[in-house]
Amino acid sequence: MTEFTSTDCYLPIPIKSINRSDILLYAMTQTFSQSGHNGKYSFLQIELPESFIEQDTFLKFVRDEWNIKPAAFRIHKMDPNTYYVFHSDSGRGASINMMLSEGSDSITYFKAGEEHVLMYNIIPLVYELDNYYLINSQAPHGAISGPRDRYLLSISLGIKIVDQPMMVFNEYRSKLYSKYKELYSKK
Repeated sequence: MTEFTSTDCYLPIPIKSINRSDILLYAMTQTFSQSGHNGKYSFLQIELPESFIEQDTFLKFVRDEWNIKPAAFRIHKMDPNTYYVFHSDSGRGASINMMLSEGSDSITYFKAGEEHVLMYNIIPLVYELDNYYLINSQAPHGAISGPRDRYLLSISLGIKIVDQPMMVFNEYRSKLYSKYKELYSKK
């Protein structure tokens, strides 16, 4: 088992969304369909309409520069006060996520280090509003939703490489560092 650190799990992207609140308002009026993870009940989801991608420079960059199909741009919804157990995504190696919900008490967490009988070390990710994050979807992760619905924009990147759980994440991290090197050097 790979032991993950925080830098193996996620990377803040130094770009702000310009239409997060519009995407959230849209999502709140939609009917979501059930998705599944390895045949089990999971979160609800819808595709992000292409008009929202066209409005945001960063989303257009992801779609056009990396040839990411519009169907890979999805909004995920979790009901209030729910818990999504540790898992690795079955169909993607990495993702770009942005929390849409304002004032969300939701947290994403990653399993770090060795597994214990009853306890796990975790790496928490508390999303900052309007910020994008590159997520290693192969690092075991889960989520807890607070007392309100949790809406999250998630863009699927690359396919899962079973024997190389860092491969897709590292590829896109390198692309982001290259594209935004001046912004990353200021941090």
